[in-house]
Amino acid sequence: MFIVFLLILLSGCLSSCASTKSSVPPLVEIIKVGESFANKGNVNLSKYATAIEYVPLETKPEAMLPSIKGLKFRKFEENIYVYDRYATLVKPKFPILSFNPEGKFLKEIGVIGRADNEYTHIKDLIINDATREVVIADWTKLIFYTADGEYKRTAEIVNSGHMPTFLNGGSNRYLCYKCPTMLDDDQSYDEILFIDSLGKNLFRRRMLLLPVMYMPLNGLSAYKGYKSSSIYRSDRESAYLYSCKDSIYSINPINGALELLYFVDYGEYATDEYIGAGLWPQEEGFCETEEFIALKVLYNKATFPHMDKNYLRSNVIYDKSTHETVTLKYNADYNMAGFTNDLDGGMPFYPTYIKDGKMYQMLDAIDFIEYAEISSSAKMKEVAATLTDESNPVMVIVTLK
Repeated sequence: MFIVFLLILLSGCLSSCASTKSSVPPLVEIIKVGESFANKGNVNLSKYATAIEYVPLETKPEAMLPSIKGLKFRKFEENIYVYDRYATLVKPKFPILSFNPEGKFLKEIGVIGRADNEYTHIKDLIINDATREVVIADWTKLIFYTADGEYKRTAEIVNSGHMPTFLNGGSNRYLCYKCPTMLDDDQSYDEILFIDSLGKNLFRRRMLLLPVMYMPLNGLSAYKGYKSSSIYRSDRESAYLYSCKDSIYSINPINGALELLYFVDYGEYATDEYIGAGLWPQEEGFCETEEFIALKVLYNKATFPHMDKNYLRSNVIYDKSTHETVTLKYNADYNMAGFTNDLDGGMPFYPTYIKDGKMYQMLDAIDFIEYAEISSSAKMKEVAATLTDESNPVMVIVTLK
């Protein structure tokens, strides 16, 4: 049975990864990135949202955050949890910090270390809404906390080198994803492993999608993987999406089956080169609501030498009702491309995280102060007046319609 499933999956995935619309099933939505790049435009924030607010995270000695580069955040009920994905690599004492909806610091969560109830790396911070648990995913274990950040238990993971990542709270199953590295000479597939809340393996799915590619790093062929193969977090019921080059699938949390949802048509920018156009391979590169999708597209300078450098990483909006794709125009004043903020005349907005009907973006205080000065937003100016260059970042929160 598994062999039949694998052959069907392989056939569908290989055809969808060929960058040709003729192989796309008729009901699959096509995101026309290539066509939109030639006709860049603006999209008003009011088309999808009703309100915007600026929440400065409280600045105090026990709650100092680094630059937003590397910062990630999660929403659990009303509170926000902020962590640095590089924390235990370059900032060994940086903890997970929680803040309330007004930005007031609440507490640290977790302890860095090698004991059973401690972590060495934060591969992901998982929110299980169904059980009201906050879970730190380390390389080899899941560490469970209550909603208030109190330690509950640790589950060791037997995953053969997989990286724990996303969760489907409804099924209480955790997903681990592995893309082959240069050490896996015999592995020519992506693998998704499902585990339970005790860390035990349930089942795995393998995707034979593209030939192995080598990506140079500091002059060495240091990374082996598939073109734009990624896992994205989603608020949809399936909880996570799998992307291969130009095809985006939902992952069934019960049996691991893939369902093709979207085909990304790169048009004249389509290429079989590893360094060609592709989706941003990190979770913030794909945000989905009921009405639209926000995705980041990468264009390599070596492949497209004459492209404006401000569009080598483009922000794209796909409207689900009109099926229109818009590559957003770069705003030189704010050094970014985003929704035009016609709600209060403030800075452009582009989401990096969406949950429970709200979109989130984070800005360093020094940038927020600068943007407030040139904006027409009274709200931004009011918040900026309370900040200094050394203040903690500001959370921009947009309420969807």
